[in-house]
Amino acid sequence: AGGGEEHFFLPARGGGGSLGGAGAEGPTRRALKERAVADTTFHGVPHRIWLLELDSNTDSESESLQLHWLGLLAEHATNAVRPAKGVPWIWPLHNNDVSAAILTAYMSQADALTWWRQVLWALRMLPPPGGSETERQLARHYGAAVAYVFAWSNLYLRGLWVLVAFMLLAYYVLDAAPGDLGTSSGALWNALQFFTLLWSAALADAGRSQ
Repeated sequence: AGGGEEHFFLPARGGGGSLGGAGAEGPTRRALKERAVADTTFHGVPHRIWLLELDSNTDSESESLQLHWLGLLAEHATNAVRPAKGVPWIWPLHNNDVSAAILTAYMSQADALTWWRQVLWALRMLPPPGGSETERQLARHYGAAVAYVFAWSNLYLRGLWVLVAFMLLAYYVLDAAPGDLGTSSGALWNALQFFTLLWSAALADAGRSQ
């Protein structure tokens, strides 16, 4: 990513196998350009590895849009040899400069926060004002789906802190512990299990809404 390049790994069938020039017709006029091709084997089965990029000017496009086009064109060009759905076969390549820039964005935002906001964000208790700059950069370079994974992880960790607070209160203050339903501690313990179910449902709803 960042340079609009992808690598994929497919069974090698027949000879040649060039993908150069494969693309979409119509007003888009996008095509694939081979940067490198290599033959190898995987568990004794011949495979071919392609390193591809878009064969057109991409300066005005975001990196995530370039990856989107690459994925569509690669699927179109490899219909005959692509494995069954669900089998990994294509990966975006990570540009070191882009990775460093995303890390720099994270550090720059952290440096602009007060020390206590830095601590809370490092523990994923409270996001920075305006949201995470890292997630915005990930969405730009790798697409919304990748950014969502990181955003969901942050949300899940904040939800865990809420659960930890309730559990510590119930265990140390209300003396909740495993026991018979007829005892107060046992009843509280079972109530905590029910609360955990409610918590997981609420967290899942929050993840879908955000």
